[in-house]
Amino acid sequence: MTAREWLDRVGLGRLSPRDRRAIRLGLLVLAPVVLWTGVVRPYRRSLDETRDRLETERGLLARERALIVAATTLPDALRDAGAEAEATRGRMIDGLDPALAEEKLTGELERLAAQSRVLLQEMRGVEPPRTAAVTPGIHPIRLAVQGQSDMNGVTAFLQRVEESRLLLRIRELSIQPVIERPATNQRGRSQDPPAPAVPTGVLEFAVIIEAYATPASIAERVASEEAGT
Repeated sequence: MTAREWLDRVGLGRLSPRDRRAIRLGLLVLAPVVLWTGVVRPYRRSLDETRDRLETERGLLARERALIVAATTLPDALRDAGAEAEATRGRMIDGLDPALAEEKLTGELERLAAQSRVLLQEMRGVEPPRTAAVTPGIHPIRLAVQGQSDMNGVTAFLQRVEESRLLLRIRELSIQPVIERPATNQRGRSQDPPAPAVPTGVLEFAVIIEAYATPASIAERVASEEAGT
């Protein structure tokens, strides 16, 4: 079949040459759009999806290989993690109730003070501030401690607190020197001229020390008290 016969069959043979040129021009313009919409764009979409699946499969394969390599060291890692957790638990106070936990903390601080030549004047329990971060299952125990010693004694005491076998944290600290005041005469008046205040070399300190009780000791008691209320 010739082109002329095909044009006659589709009804275009009766068109003028000008109309046929316009139709051919329209086909030339429309052909790239049809080619892009029907062929190129679906092919590119399929190619992108294939690349995404390939990257996903490569990631899964890499993770599987890493798990296979780590499988030989996993028992040792679990054993080390368990030992570390047990060591951390051993640094917490295992008391039956808050009063007993404070008593154990008091005994530890008295031991550290004796080793550091520090005179402890007062120790009392204080509540943590309401804005303090709360760790589930761990109850903080705080003591406000006041004492006296020289510079070496105070420094040694604070260092021993930081290095204690218990997990202790210093929350607040204030230190001031003890000043010897001038003596007064029998009439209650200062000497004339008044003697200057003389540092004695003794320091007074106030510190808040925080320890932590294990869940098996404090958390159960606190929960039972809250349930009772």
